[in-house]
Amino acid sequence: MYLEKIQGPDDVKKLSMEQLNVLAGEMREALFNRLTKTGGHFGPNFGVVEMTIAMHYVFDSPKDKSVVFVTAAVPSNVGFPKANREKAGSQYIDVGIAEEQAVAMCSGIAKNGGKPIFGTNATFIQRTYDQFSQDVCINQSPVTTILNYSSILGLNDVTHLGFYTISMLSNIPNLVYLAPTCKEEYLAMLDWSVDQDKYPVVISMPGNGVHPAKYPVASSYDSLNEYQVCEKGEEVAVLALGDFFQLGEEAARSIEKETGKKVTLINPRFASGLDEKLLSDLKENHLTKELIMKDVMKLLHA
Repeated sequence: MYLEKIQGPDDVKKLSMEQLNVLAGEMREALFNRLTKTGGHFGPNFGVVEMTIAMHYVFDSPKDKSVVFVTAAVPSNVGFPKANREKAGSQYIDVGIAEEQAVAMCSGIAKNGGKPIFGTNATFIQRTYDQFSQDVCINQSPVTTILNYSSILGLNDVTHLGFYTISMLSNIPNLVYLAPTCKEEYLAMLDWSVDQDKYPVVISMPGNGVHPAKYPVASSYDSLNEYQVCEKGEEVAVLALGDFFQLGEEAARSIEKETGKKVTLINPRFASGLDEKLLSDLKENHLTKELIMKDVMKLLHA
């Protein structure tokens, strides 16, 4: 049991990626056991286990006084139960149900040399579109925003849909929107975002469980909109963004089984721009007209 040995952030940093995965499972089991006795919401707590681990793994908040965690009345969603809030002290700010205030405040903190991280559910970001666009992005304030449930997975009632965030945010000038596919990529993107000082960054938390990395994970994302070719094939290319990547892998295997041809599998990584060179290069040995969508769907559902 790793959970019993965790006394602070330093203990988390000592664990390997494989051990962190086990720790996440232990945390979910502990939450389940407690909530079945006391009652409460399972979804929000289960959904932020990796976010909580990542923040304590990447950041040294008790020592790095420039890091500030900001939330809007959802402390559990950013990994801050009461004990963590007390330990963070002034480095944790909860503005209440006032996302506009949170985002505007983060912009000011960033402009004054701080490293603000705003964490919330994706569905709530609609309330602060103006501040996000004008205060953060137009001013190029290097604010890191972590969005939970920004997928068809997770919260899914009519008032709490989060899968529209890409279409809503990705066209805002200067914004870098990252979509990790696994826990290692999520940690790397978070680390890069907080260390850099050029761009406002949004990171969508994967909502389809914890998946270890199968392919190399970059440590820098300075080369904007550069997709990662995970597997090289011919004729058919599958581009699978964020927590759709594992589904993309399944689709690639299904197409390969039916056609006998190796499929190109691509992790776009960026939801805020196109890798125009790669897309142009794909035309050299990939079909553009011969294989139409209905044929692909027929293969997938055969």
